[in-house]
Amino acid sequence: IFFFVSLVASAPGTFIGQIVNRKLDPKRSWQLVMVLLFLWAAGGAVLMDYLPQNLSYLAYVWGCGVGLLLGWYYPTENLYFCMCLPPGQEAELSGFFVYCTQILGWLPPLIFTFMVEANVSQTYGVVAVSIFHLIAVALLGCSAPWDEILEESGRTRKGLGDEEAVITEGKVEKMEEGGEKVEAPDAEELDTGSGTSEPMEET
Repeated sequence: IFFFVSLVASAPGTFIGQIVNRKLDPKRSWQLVMVLLFLWAAGGAVLMDYLPQNLSYLAYVWGCGVGLLLGWYYPTENLYFCMCLPPGQEAELSGFFVYCTQILGWLPPLIFTFMVEANVSQTYGVVAVSIFHLIAVALLGCSAPWDEILEESGRTRKGLGDEEAVITEGKVEKMEEGGEKVEAPDAEELDTGSGTSEPMEET
């Protein structure tokens, strides 16, 4: 039942992630959710260990919170990676993403297993596994600011104001609120600010 509650709660968690990503940015949103995951998972595990038997139903509240945070975590992880990729190189780097997400996936469960086999309480095993989120937050903090990441990936361009911009094949398409795409001048013209347009020939 605990896992079913977590699964159901992960659906609204995606909407929480969407809101936070818009308010902050994917990098800070990802860091925030990992800190909250550590606090909620570790704190909940310790608290459940000391709750009386008649309050055991609070474990489902804990599972609901875990589901909300996981629903926020995974879409934000994918969004961060996708926005870091230069346009046109998504396919070749997707394998690298899978490699990075799986290469150390065995380590937290192994640590948990060693602790349980050494007769350490499972509560402290959950806390030890949750610490990996804090390590990830520290490593993610070593990356560049979000605006710089977008610049290096070629997904934004200076001088376009607050509108979103996507660079594709030397063109910049600005997305307006109505959803219409307006093709802007070439990238070279945007850099110099001296682009000229030839008059259209009359037919």
